[in-house]
Amino acid sequence: MIKAANSGDTDTYRKLIETLEAESDFLLYGKGERLWTREQVARLLKKMEKDRNSIIFLSEINGKPNGHVTVLGGGAPRNIHSAKIITGVRKDFQGKGIAKRLFSHLFI
Repeated sequence: MIKAANSGDTDTYRKLIETLEAESDFLLYGKGERLWTREQVARLLKKMEKDRNSIIFLSEINGKPNGHVTVLGGGAPRNIHSAKIITGVRKDFQGKGIAKRLFSHLFI
């Protein structure tokens, strides 16, 4: 199942990001390098709920998160049409089309 994240997904999103950073050498942060408090993640999710050009999609199987695509839209009038896209799928779920399904939600 793929769903748009909301402020109720704070712990889920935070744990997923920690897991992905521990599993990969290709992300901006490695294991234990991001010092993200629960409150910081909650503020991010609340802000993204209000932003019209930002969103997080979470992929879950049996209620357990396995991937995400995060879109951070520009915040200024001249870049509001642009976005940064961050994505990750847990190692044990890679190669199963999860990233493809996550990205397909960006174009609905």
